Amino acid sequence: MAEIEIDGAPADPARLAALGLLNYGHFTTLRAEAGRVRGLALHLDRLVRDCRVLFGAELDRAAVRERIGAVLPADGAPVIVRVTVYDPALGLERPAAPAAPALLVTTRPAAAAEPAPLRVRTAAYRR
Repeated sequence: MAEIEIDGAPADPARLAALGLLNYGHFTTLRAEAGRVRGLALHLDRLVRDCRVLFGAELDRAAVRERIGAVLPADGAPVIVRVTVYDPALGLERPAAPAAPALLVTTRPAAAAEPAPLRVRTAAYRR
């Protein structure tokens, strides 16, 4: 089942609408399995860097890590986690105004097994 939260609380329509209408922010998507994320430090580095570039604001790495940990299933089931950083108070008229970024964290189930390798072959084609 998919979960959606903003700054640790259930997402409300008004704050979600701000993201849908303005669509100004950045995100990372990761796979968590057994409570672990491969390359988490790289995801966090990218979020912190992009928050500085896009909003001119510092992002608290520990807060992001805490929000990710809070949404992971207790049974360690594999999930896809998406962390979106955006400011619900920014408007189209002044996207460069001082920002107070929020964390939108969503989860959805992930496939338990690795997908089978792809196979390719050449084929003759004439138009």
